[in-house]
Amino acid sequence: MKMFKKLKELLLVTIALCMLAPMGVFADEVKEQTIEATIKGGGIQFEIPSVEDFGEIELDSQPKTLKAGFDGSFKIMDYRGTHDGYRVDVSATPVTVKTPAGGFKNGTSAFSLPEGSLSLAQISNVVSIGSAATAPGVMTNSNQIIDNGTVTILSATKGTGMGHFEFSFSDALSLVVKNDTTFIDKVNYPNTGTPYESTVTWSLVTAP
Repeated sequence: MKMFKKLKELLLVTIALCMLAPMGVFADEVKEQTIEATIKGGGIQFEIPSVEDFGEIELDSQPKTLKAGFDGSFKIMDYRGTHDGYRVDVSATPVTVKTPAGGFKNGTSAFSLPEGSLSLAQISNVVSIGSAATAPGVMTNSNQIIDNGTVTILSATKGTGMGHFEFSFSDALSLVVKNDTTFIDKVNYPNTGTPYESTVTWSLVTAP
């Protein structure tokens, strides 16, 4: 009888301990899956707006500064995904008498205004179009002469400039005209003013 009582007490203690112990969850079988996606870079693009002409000017005793702008913003779309950065360079050819339709007449040639006649203002605004990346930096803080070499005006260092950015100018281009350094070509343009021109080159550079 005493033995039965002890067994009964032992059984009750065991049941109580089992009730206090945490209940474990056991899966009969576990399976895993791997899902993949292949992402390709979208390249890099650069769009420039049209530029206005300087118009017509008449020489007099004072130097003249002509202004010209652009009809929109410059656009850079960097979707390469490499985070390598880029820069924008600009340069211009000397401001030179435009070649007549039939070429220059014998004994004449194209006359150029002196270096330093054509300059570009600093960028006035850089805007992100839906990009959370750090914007490219403006590299100039004043007008820069562009008819005697290349000038870097915008730069995205490594890890910046990804996505879509637009930049613009206010009174972008300036042309200085002086009566003692300008030539009026009455041989090739006898009935009109003398047209001058320059080619401005914008370069989006992705190399260091």
